[in-house]
Amino acid sequence: MMVLTRRQYKSISRWLPNEILIEIIRAVATADQATLARVCKLFHGLATPVIYSVVELRKLARILGFCRCIVSNSSLSRFVRSLILDDDCVEDAEDSHSKLILRSLKTLMSLEHLSLLPRLLSHEDLNTFFLQCTFPRLVTCRLGVQDAWVDALASFLINHPLLTSLRLPGTPGCPPPLSIPLSNLQYFQGPASFVPQIETSHLKSVDQVWWDSDQESEAEPIFVALRSMTRRDIPFECRIYWVPEAELATLVECVSRNLPQVKLLRIQHGGIGIERPAEKMAALKRCLPRLTSLAFLSMESMVIVPELFSPFWEDEPKDRKTVQALGELCPTLNACCLNGQAWWKSGSIWEKCALKDFRALAGIHFG
Repeated sequence: MMVLTRRQYKSISRWLPNEILIEIIRAVATADQATLARVCKLFHGLATPVIYSVVELRKLARILGFCRCIVSNSSLSRFVRSLILDDDCVEDAEDSHSKLILRSLKTLMSLEHLSLLPRLLSHEDLNTFFLQCTFPRLVTCRLGVQDAWVDALASFLINHPLLTSLRLPGTPGCPPPLSIPLSNLQYFQGPASFVPQIETSHLKSVDQVWWDSDQESEAEPIFVALRSMTRRDIPFECRIYWVPEAELATLVECVSRNLPQVKLLRIQHGGIGIERPAEKMAALKRCLPRLTSLAFLSMESMVIVPELFSPFWEDEPKDRKTVQALGELCPTLNACCLNGQAWWKSGSIWEKCALKDFRALAGIHFG
């Protein structure tokens, strides 16, 4: 961007409409936005909402600086639409820091997106946050909590019915005690045990993490719940992580019975891909004809890096024959990944492809 003097910016502001000036402000780096805000009163008025609309801070010092600014000048809080507060180096929140962060959060009534590392708050303040903080416009949320806070988290979610996207990374498998009505929810990431407690009918995509407590429960009720949360006429994306390798066949059966409209099915297991291969393949052959919208299929290991270890089990002629057989059973299938080897269909011919290309084609980003 051309470097302009303060006088030139003032001159420009006389003949450019505010809408164009705002687009210019949005296009420059954050540091330049702050500079523009000091040029004149007009630029300050236009730049301030842009500067504070999206706040992403990953260092405690900067987080505290932002919170002090919001607390000392509460009029700025109405501009904050998206807030990400995260610092992995924080182990236990200092009480004064926690109180400051909580106080600033309570003022952000215009938030539409919130991503918060709970460790930034003390136990007492985290409980207060869940039970007392309400953001009327919140539509996307990312929180990770321990079992002790599941009840309070459920109360928080119940108070935010507009949520369309909910991410609960790192949250253990203890299910909430209450049903959580989220009628607008379209995407969920979190423990599988949470799924039956969510009430919605618009879910389009799910990333389920199977913790030990989930693995001890039956899979069928979880997929029956998913069936009630989705629509048969809308393609669905289902990704499942940390599944015991011995349970792969069972999960494929559950998906085919309850989610025949699935477009993307990705199951990542905790084995090395050699346990019960005949059983897994038999389950796929039984279930694929029921999956009438399936375009992308992936069954991978979470503990083996395919790019490094796949040569040890690679058998291209056999794999090609297997993939062709699966393609015949499921005509809608466009690409698949089995045993660390990715394939896609070019016309009527199945060809090997790079794993990264398969994931890009399938839109796989998490995990």
